[in-house]
Amino acid sequence: MQTDLVNSGRIDAAMMNDINDVLTRFPGKYNNAIGDMIGGLNGNAQYQALRGVSQQVHVQLTLW
Repeated sequence: MQTDLVNSGRIDAAMMNDINDVLTRFPGKYNNAIGDMIGGLNGNAQYQALRGVSQQVHVQLTLW
């Protein structure tokens, strides 16, 4: 499924699947790291080049 999403230019959807998986498996443990990763995506030229669908990743993180 992830490969299909990436190959069709839906890297944002593939990434959200991975983020949701991590958040489900490790609640609260990686919130800061995920937030940092998402915060750096706009300036990441390689990531931007992979995006074939114009959309943004929005994640609401509850940090304790």
